[in-house]
Amino acid sequence: MNTKAKNDPIEIILDKLSLEQKIRILSGKFNQQEFMAKSSEIIDGKPIFHYNLIPYPTGEEPLTGITPVLFVDGPRGAVCGHSTCFPVSMARGATFDLDLEERIGEAIAKEIRAQGGNFFGGVCINILRHPAVGRAQETYGEDMYLLGEMGAALIRGVQRHNVMACVKHFACNNIENSRFKVNVTIDDKTLHEIYLPHFKRCIEEGVASVMGAYNKVNGDYCCENQYLLTTILREKWNFKGFVISDFLFGVYDAAKALNAGLDIEMPILMHYANNLESDLQEGLVTQKQIDDSVRRVLKTSFKYIKTKDPELYTPNLICSEAHIALAKEAALKSMVLLKNEQQILPLQNSPSTIALIGELAAVENIGDHGSSRVFPPYITTLEQGLKKYVEFSQVKLRSCYNNHDLDEIKNVSQNSDSVIIVVGCNHDDEGEFIPENVIGDGSGGSFSASGGDRKSLRLKASEITMIKKAREVNKKIILVVIGGSGFILEEILDDVQAILYCWYPGMEGGSAICDILFGKENPGGKLPFTIPRDESHLCNFTSETDQITYEYHHGYFRCDHQKCSPRFPFGFGLSYTSFCIENLQVEIHAEISQVIAQIKVKNTGICTGDEVVQLYLCYPENNQYDMKKALKGFRRVHLEPEEKKDIIISLPYKAFSNYNTETGEFMIDTINTFKIFVGRHSEDPQFKVAEVVLKQ
Repeated sequence: MNTKAKNDPIEIILDKLSLEQKIRILSGKFNQQEFMAKSSEIIDGKPIFHYNLIPYPTGEEPLTGITPVLFVDGPRGAVCGHSTCFPVSMARGATFDLDLEERIGEAIAKEIRAQGGNFFGGVCINILRHPAVGRAQETYGEDMYLLGEMGAALIRGVQRHNVMACVKHFACNNIENSRFKVNVTIDDKTLHEIYLPHFKRCIEEGVASVMGAYNKVNGDYCCENQYLLTTILREKWNFKGFVISDFLFGVYDAAKALNAGLDIEMPILMHYANNLESDLQEGLVTQKQIDDSVRRVLKTSFKYIKTKDPELYTPNLICSEAHIALAKEAALKSMVLLKNEQQILPLQNSPSTIALIGELAAVENIGDHGSSRVFPPYITTLEQGLKKYVEFSQVKLRSCYNNHDLDEIKNVSQNSDSVIIVVGCNHDDEGEFIPENVIGDGSGGSFSASGGDRKSLRLKASEITMIKKAREVNKKIILVVIGGSGFILEEILDDVQAILYCWYPGMEGGSAICDILFGKENPGGKLPFTIPRDESHLCNFTSETDQITYEYHHGYFRCDHQKCSPRFPFGFGLSYTSFCIENLQVEIHAEISQVIAQIKVKNTGICTGDEVVQLYLCYPENNQYDMKKALKGFRRVHLEPEEKKDIIISLPYKAFSNYNTETGEFMIDTINTFKIFVGRHSEDPQFKVAEVVLKQ
């Protein structure tokens, strides 16, 4: 050991640890029975399986008594205890608000620290490759740039409070039901340009940890994939943190996983704990590989554990008034108004009767029941929110929560001035797929199965019938859509006057929806994905398969490639006011390798509102680029009536590059004339356009 190493506290600890102790640091701490016991609580006198009820630890470092990892899942809040439930990530992606996401990260981190955790496993940035994927709600959308920037914002907020953030699931984890077995075949260009840029952005932001995915990529399981974990993550990207496995089924061969670059197997004592010692004796792994993994874990975790906290983390932070208000702010900013014929919204405060229809209007519906499930102390449904609203107004509320009682639906619709119909999904329709009896506790208890991939992108037949029955007697139909991703709405578009996408809006969702419907707040959310006119406009998707090839195009990239017009384009969303974007100016600053775009946005309407200014880079034709345009910048801006603001968006030169398969690096093509589009969504007919020529 050299002099510098002798003075390094990590090296001193490492030198004194036994092999058994090192392996425990690289493993979850509990056995199967302990895991079940730590994941159960009594609610209303009944035992309930509450995954991650307390932080899940790795083995304790014995010389200091410090546990390197105390894992808390996400991403819609701290899963342990009874924490604040924020809207799902897809909803927050629709806000296009980086400052908001950073503040949410801070709130989650504070609640994790208040409950004894130091690790957040909830920065989920898998591409929404297809809207049917069951865990669509856990990510931010279909665009790589949006995913990377939102993930980076969450990381900044979380790690500010000495909580290690973990980005997941690395990589190509875009099918739910087959995630434990499917082999994704993908070429290097598609991998690096479509499925990895957002992960690279989070590495650049300084994320502490990466979680390997369940699936295979080009033949190897992700947690045993040397190309992903070593060649790309450590050698190409210079990642210095540690890699953990996805839970239970992430590792099959301890030696192969360690050799590939996986540091920690979570969450229980399995392959590493049972096999690494014998693997070392047989020469399948080396002592250096074990030491390198332990070194990465200790060096990263000790950096956070030993850094002075910016504040004191006490239990009163959990579900505090400030955090609940933040959850409501996120819900309000996330809602996307897709249709508003004759300005039926906002509803007026004059005396009227409103019908509320649909079973989802009266149920607590905050997302799937898998590993991202949060157990808040209360949930406000839309029914509760509306009842609270009408209590202080002259509005009368009529309701029918049975989708199949068509006579009553017709009756309440016929005798109301406006009809609010709630449709969409719950945890039975979509979510994390967990096979029955994944973990048994010896008494029949298990982690129960959840929704998995969606079987259809259309509304349920009962919902379509319900809408049409109400439409027979009332033209003022307002559709409230709940769910984690897109619905194809062709069957009912002409039957409704307004469509409001509300996602899974969190614990304050019911109140937030009411504030939008009645005009207390102005919707400003934008679609983080494309809604097509037909399923054929989407990329190939098979829920049950052992093998799939990921093609280059998906989402709005595919629409551009196929020259098909979406029903609702990426980035689209209406408002109760109007906006004008003008005066695009672009300057090239070669000295700092940046292109600076400046644009003016004005609120030309009569009420306060938010607009999202979106910048797309349009690539030259007949070159190595396989996409027509891609989002490269955005700003959400708040404007009073007649107010105008100048927005500046900077593009580094690397934004103009593409992956060169010969060099294995991103390079700017020799054809270096680009166009910049700035507008309000990806198909804006009023795009402002500027040309950029980058000199070699």
